[in-house]
Amino acid sequence: MADKDIESIAGALESCLDIWYIAQVDESRCMPSAESFRRIKQCRIEGRLEQFDALEEAYKAACKLATAEDVVVITGSFYTVAAVRHFSQ
Repeated sequence: MADKDIESIAGALESCLDIWYIAQVDESRCMPSAESFRRIKQCRIEGRLEQFDALEEAYKAACKLATAEDVVVITGSFYTVAAVRHFSQ
């Protein structure tokens, strides 16, 4: 969401993630994915950053690349988690 401290969130998650799939949720309060990507990139975090315009695209890309040993972590708002839950069923 646009009102969240994305830099602090990125800093807290940095050590847990290898690839970041940054996407936009279809919600009026959502920060555009390009803005989220830009702000996270400025934090100079370790790991690869990927930007998507739609959450479903990001989810499918993560699942396609993930192996049986990998963990796909969904973070963000309840809107994000609800949407991905819907995709995964």
